[in-house]
Amino acid sequence: EKEVGCTFWTMKGNNLVLMLVTGLVFMSLLYNNDVQCKLAVTELLSENENENDDDTQTASAREEQRTARKSDKFDHEANSRKVARWRASLQQAIQSKDKENVSKLRRGFKSNIVIPCEYTFIDLGANVGDTLRKFIDSGFPEIDGKQWLFNHEKAEIGDICYGCTITGKPRPETWTLPKYMKENMKGKQPEDYCYYGVEGNPTFTSTLKDAELRVMNMDPRPVRHVHFFTQHIGTGKDGPSTLYLDKVNPADNFWGSSIYKSHWDVAKSGGDTGTPVTGITLTTLLRETVKPGGHVIVKIDIEGAEYPMMEEALQSNILCHLVKDKGVSISMVLEPHEDKVIGSDKPRLHWEEIKGEETIKNCGVKLHVGDMDW
Repeated sequence: EKEVGCTFWTMKGNNLVLMLVTGLVFMSLLYNNDVQCKLAVTELLSENENENDDDTQTASAREEQRTARKSDKFDHEANSRKVARWRASLQQAIQSKDKENVSKLRRGFKSNIVIPCEYTFIDLGANVGDTLRKFIDSGFPEIDGKQWLFNHEKAEIGDICYGCTITGKPRPETWTLPKYMKENMKGKQPEDYCYYGVEGNPTFTSTLKDAELRVMNMDPRPVRHVHFFTQHIGTGKDGPSTLYLDKVNPADNFWGSSIYKSHWDVAKSGGDTGTPVTGITLTTLLRETVKPGGHVIVKIDIEGAEYPMMEEALQSNILCHLVKDKGVSISMVLEPHEDKVIGSDKPRLHWEEIKGEETIKNCGVKLHVGDMDW
């Protein structure tokens, strides 16, 4: 017997009795409008179902599942009431020909794909999402003395390992970036972090969205939250921009796409490969995704766009503001690209003129400059 606004009986272990009790309970719900009672009934029946499905589950594992359900419970009835109120308001505005209110109500849904987090990983230059996988990998222990790669499609630790010779692979995976993450996560694990990836190449949009959906639906989820800003690029200005596509390096996932038409891989591709994308500044990303007092890791590999993007961040003072005023700890991995790669020495020379790296470090940012072998 359990009492939560109403009293009911439930019996476990006898399926025939349970079926009878289940029918009686749900009949009683027709006459009972108490939401707490309904939730409790649903929860107990769900618990019984889970326990019958997997007799090998330990008591502690079942308790963890019950706790998770309680903390993450989606209130369907409250949601239904909200949607009903919105629908009624829109219908009334339509009938009264209130165009202004109709326009406003058409945008009545909020998206929770971007949330500020205490612990955040920002991946500028996400490519096919391999850094997300390596971020997840950094939370796994070795098996048989080897560090294995996570297979997000199967939601399991796969059969490919870091540093192993792999037939058909141009080079073995390296543990460099995951090791950096492991050493810089302040004693936390990937499941404590929200991951935000930024990638401009539209070729990878479906791949990244598929990875986002798969990871967000895993149980347990290896990271707190995942979102890819697809067809977005890190740059010095928010808004419409152009990305020139690399079309000559399919084996390396077209890694040379750049905001610079003069980039050597873009030039090899014919130069006229521009595609419209949305620019997003580091200032905007940090303001939208980072909470005061937390920690953020920023990985930047964006084929020359790092110069205008970082210059804008210094001008806005966002790095110093977060570290000194908001108590945020920032770890940054920055790969600057050579003049011959982007086809110009102006971005680098200006960056050196304003003493970019020195200014970043003076803000209190832990900065690593160089190739981390993504």
